Amino acid sequence: MLDNKQKVLKKLAFYSLGYFLTYGSYYAILFLQSSINIEEGLGATSAAVTYCCSVGFGLLLTPAIIRIVGAKYAAIICQAMYIFYVLANYYPIVPALVPASVLVGVGEATMWPTMILFSVHYARCYAKQVGKPNSTYETEFVGYFFFGFQLSQIFSNLLSYAILYGGKSKQNLTFARNQTKSDFSSCGIHDCQNPNVTQQNIDMYIPTSQLTLNLVIGVMAGMIFVAAIIYLTLVNDINPALEQNETTSHDRAINRRALLKTARKGPNDKNLEDYCETLEVNTPQSKCSMIYSTWKATFRHVFCPKQILLAPFALYSGVLMSFGYSELTRAFTSCILGVDQVGLCMAIFASTGGVSSVLISKLYSRVGRNIPLIIGVSIDVSSYMFLLLWKPTSENMGVVYVTFITVGIVNGIWQPLISEIHGEFFPHNHEVAFPVWNMWVLAGFAVQYGWSTSLCVNVKIYTQLGILFFSVLAYGAANRLQTKTKKLQHQNH
Repeated sequence: MLDNKQKVLKKLAFYSLGYFLTYGSYYAILFLQSSINIEEGLGATSAAVTYCCSVGFGLLLTPAIIRIVGAKYAAIICQAMYIFYVLANYYPIVPALVPASVLVGVGEATMWPTMILFSVHYARCYAKQVGKPNSTYETEFVGYFFFGFQLSQIFSNLLSYAILYGGKSKQNLTFARNQTKSDFSSCGIHDCQNPNVTQQNIDMYIPTSQLTLNLVIGVMAGMIFVAAIIYLTLVNDINPALEQNETTSHDRAINRRALLKTARKGPNDKNLEDYCETLEVNTPQSKCSMIYSTWKATFRHVFCPKQILLAPFALYSGVLMSFGYSELTRAFTSCILGVDQVGLCMAIFASTGGVSSVLISKLYSRVGRNIPLIIGVSIDVSSYMFLLLWKPTSENMGVVYVTFITVGIVNGIWQPLISEIHGEFFPHNHEVAFPVWNMWVLAGFAVQYGWSTSLCVNVKIYTQLGILFFSVLAYGAANRLQTKTKKLQHQNH
């Protein structure tokens, strides 16, 4: 028989496998968008549509959807949307790809905060079983989530690389070997997506064999389908609202009564396992009143001073992430090495990001936010300077892989750090705080894909440096407010 701690870890394993297959498959296709659908900017445009829809849906409906259908079924609905989007790439035309992009935008708006809620849930369950405070494990479990996310990118992108590289024609291999220095004059930071230049080098962006591309699409859709089955059959629903009440001693008595009430409903619910495996409905609100109250709480949260000051950092996180997904894959990988190398480069990006996310989460839990923040800013600025100064030639093409290492490390730092700052600043409002954090991240995606076809890469880098510096200043102000709030709470107690 498994003890309660092992049961929590078992549930965590099923949940992790589900998001591993889902995210890996979806993002493997997304990473290819700016290359395989580069003509007329369809790939970047469809991705911009995705994340514009994500912002609106995430602000208005994501918290309400999670409350109404539960985190488990919200995730399954999202997975169905991911499958539809992946399959739409069989016919990459506006009538097929744009509606699919709208749907997957809804999925992105809902899936990310749902997964963070699951991570926090399992952290609290595990903390209960070992008799330690929730905060001991919350940061680490969120870090493990992002590590698992990066591992999913490694697996799926290596799979994509193997399929596309295996289907690469001998003619295309010869073409790649015979490139000269002049081939790179419109690559890297000088990539401006000039239609004439793109058309002249179209073989670098689109696989020569349509069969191999179709195989990638089919495999990725199948993996998401398997993930949906896992969530449907092996993952229990959770109730974030009930858990959040346990973050203060004032509310613990209320939750004990709720757990006793739950225990009376089933013969096998006798201990703390109830807390980790049941969905408790605390109030008999109608769906309409629940949506209204959620909207009210969401908009109140969006306009609270601390959230306004943290918004630029979350926005920057999305801009940086999508810079790797869209600009690095097209302007550096496809333009210099060829589209078949996108999967390998993104696997490198994900592996370095995964390691740095775990390390930075452990450092955060031991020394606080400031030292990881300084490390992140230092590496980030250095990475941008490297991209601006490097000039690609036929002799140093391998440096492309180094760019993915550096940007991957930075991405792995910011993802868990910024999400956990939101969790720490709003400990009693995770149901709203995480969707709002996710909304700003997705807004960053919308910005990056929106300006993708309009600005040269070097202009984007200078703009991102400006957003980074502004974000750090705004965070400093938010941290000062947080310190004052804690002092007032301490004085009142």
